[in-house]
Amino acid sequence: MPRFFENPAFILSRRAVAALIVIGSIPVIWPIGTKYEGAILPVVENVQVDFDHATEIEVEQADGSRALTPSIVVRVRLDKVRACDFKAVFWFNEDRRRVPAIFLDDNGDEPATRPVEDNQDAGPWLLVGLASEEELAKSIAFVQSRCHPLWKTFTPFYP
Repeated sequence: MPRFFENPAFILSRRAVAALIVIGSIPVIWPIGTKYEGAILPVVENVQVDFDHATEIEVEQADGSRALTPSIVVRVRLDKVRACDFKAVFWFNEDRRRVPAIFLDDNGDEPATRPVEDNQDAGPWLLVGLASEEELAKSIAFVQSRCHPLWKTFTPFYP
């Protein structure tokens, strides 16, 4: 018989209780961590999104046809405050529908992850489906990063 069954005091030892607390807290910590880490410990701060110009691009519709879709181009200035790997930007319009963000400055020769540094410029970015500066002001965005292996971090990005 294993040793821990022979001695009931071992089951209630400090190590055993600590292990039970850690294991038991995982279902509680996991959803809290993934939801609030970016708000408490943001990856980027002092984000400034500047409207550059409005445009239209041709987009394939659900029925296979193509149509011109209003879009805007923005430029971004930010302070990166944590050394995390960039994964994505999620942008939503005022109805909270996803707006594709296309990085026009991405030519594949730069890493997507930036170093920790203040006053970094990014863009131009094309936001497909936002038609004006007024719609930009009503939108929200989050940046998704990988800061550690436990979960992805979502930081409020705009406004």
